[in-house]
Amino acid sequence: MLEKLLRKYWSKDAFKTGKGSNTAVNDKRNNTVTDSSGNAITVERIDAVIRSPAFWSTCHLVKEVGFAAELVGRWSESCPCHSAYQELWNWSKHHGDGMVNIPQPPACDKKGCRAHELAAGTAFRIFQQYHWMSRNIIVEHLDSLPSHVQHSLRCDWERARSKMTTELTVKLSTWEHLPNLLCGLAHWDNGLVQKVANRALWLWEQGNNGQVQTASCAHAQSRRFLDPEWRGLDNDEQPLRPYVPWLGLGQNLCLWT
Repeated sequence: MLEKLLRKYWSKDAFKTGKGSNTAVNDKRNNTVTDSSGNAITVERIDAVIRSPAFWSTCHLVKEVGFAAELVGRWSESCPCHSAYQELWNWSKHHGDGMVNIPQPPACDKKGCRAHELAAGTAFRIFQQYHWMSRNIIVEHLDSLPSHVQHSLRCDWERARSKMTTELTVKLSTWEHLPNLLCGLAHWDNGLVQKVANRALWLWEQGNNGQVQTASCAHAQSRRFLDPEWRGLDNDEQPLRPYVPWLGLGQNLCLWT
C-alpha cells in the first residue's frame, strides 16, 4: 500500500520545503533536511530509493522470502480442519494489499495437531508448492528491470530458497524415521498411510539386523507397533504389529477411536 502512494505522490521539492511536516532546517546546498529531532536526512538518497524500480523489486523479493521462511511454522500451528480457510486468509494478508478483508480463521481444538501430516511429508510438499508459485511472482516483479539487476536478484532468490530448503529438510528429517514416522499411520489418506507403514516395517527390519537394536527401534512406540513380542511396559498390552502389514497393503483399518 505504501509503495503505490510513495511512487505516485512523492515529491523531493515538497519534502525539502517542509510544508505540512516538522522540518526545522533546510540546507539546499548539501541537499539535507534536519528534522525537529536533529537528524540529518539526505533527500537525494531518499529520492533515488523511492524512484528506483530495483529497490521496490528487492522489497517484494524480501517479502516473498520472509513469507516462505515462516510458511511451515504457520501451517504447523494451525489445524487440519480449516487448512483451506487458513491458506486463503494468509494469502489475503500477503497479497491482498488490504483490498480483500477475510475474517481470521476460527479457533479450533485441533490447532497444532499436525503430527500425522508431518510424518506423511505434507509440510515439505506445501513448502515446495509455494516456492513454485512464488517463483512466478518474483519473475513478474523483476521483468521490467535491467538484465544485470534481474540476474543479481534472481541469484539472491535462489540462494535464499536453497538455504531454506536445506534447513527445512534437516528439521523435518526426524519425521522420516522411527518412532515419529508412526504418527503417519493416523493420516486420512490411505495412500500415504500405506507408504508410512511400509517404510516403518523396512526401518524396523534394518534396525534389528542381527543382535544389535538401534535406539529408534528400541523406543517404546516403535516396539508397540512393530515388535511381535511387545506386551507393554507392564506386560498388559497386545502388540499392534499384525495391523501394520495390513496398512502396508493399503487396507483401511479403523485403529483410532
